[in-house]
Amino acid sequence: GQDLISEILGEIEPGLAGESESSLNDLAERGLLKWGPEGLLDFRHGVVRDVAYQQLVRERRRTLHHRVAEAVAKRPVASTPEGASRVGTHYDRAGDAVAAVPHLARAGSAYAGLDAPASAAAHLRRALELSRESANPEPRFEIEIGTLLASALNTLDQSGEAAEVLEAI
Repeated sequence: GQDLISEILGEIEPGLAGESESSLNDLAERGLLKWGPEGLLDFRHGVVRDVAYQQLVRERRRTLHHRVAEAVAKRPVASTPEGASRVGTHYDRAGDAVAAVPHLARAGSAYAGLDAPASAAAHLRRALELSRESANPEPRFEIEIGTLLASALNTLDQSGEAAEVLEAI
């Protein structure tokens, strides 16, 4: 809930710790933010998020994404599929592929177990891409993720892409 958000904001931007709760409530009352699952805040509309995001300088965005990923990764929510997805995505947007890959893979695997093949495929595809771009990709990891991805793709009737993934591993 709000205590968690205030705590996370305090870790991301220590100067905001004292005033965050009233500011967040004000933004929620104005319809710019909404409370989501696990007590996390999100933008109510993608357009609002995009405008706010574009106002930040690229390096500042990366720094904030990294801090958010680290803060959320310490919380119980990180063990949920949505939490792992958020952590992995923030690390990815921070440019930290090494940190992003395990979280994205965990989210993809969890979504596959929840019979959500589209979400599983999206997360596993990105984890595999980032792994392959790394300086030292782990073949065992790529086989595991590639196999899960191919299974999700087959469930989505994308057998051509599934075959390509399997051939590449």
